[in-house]
Amino acid sequence: MPLINELLKKKEDKAQIVKFEKFNCQPCRMVSDFFDREGVKIVPVNVQEPENIDLAIEMDIMSVPVTILYVDGKEVKRTHGYNEGQLEEIVELSKQ
Repeated sequence: MPLINELLKKKEDKAQIVKFEKFNCQPCRMVSDFFDREGVKIVPVNVQEPENIDLAIEMDIMSVPVTILYVDGKEVKRTHGYNEGQLEEIVELSKQ
């Protein structure tokens, strides 16, 4: 079973936003601040923690932040870096 499925099945929401991040990453903080302002819960995954390395590799995370919207366990949208327009689109898609 793919590792991402293990992460997603722990949550009960139909739409889930997963953010891959690392320590001391300013754009990662900006993405988190954006979702805080929007009042949207996210699932943070720190790629520097040993238990998350295989998941980051499985998900082809080459740089951070990467934000991925899953609906019913399927990837719907992926963004790289901090792009407020794309993050807003993820929020809107997660509410549908």
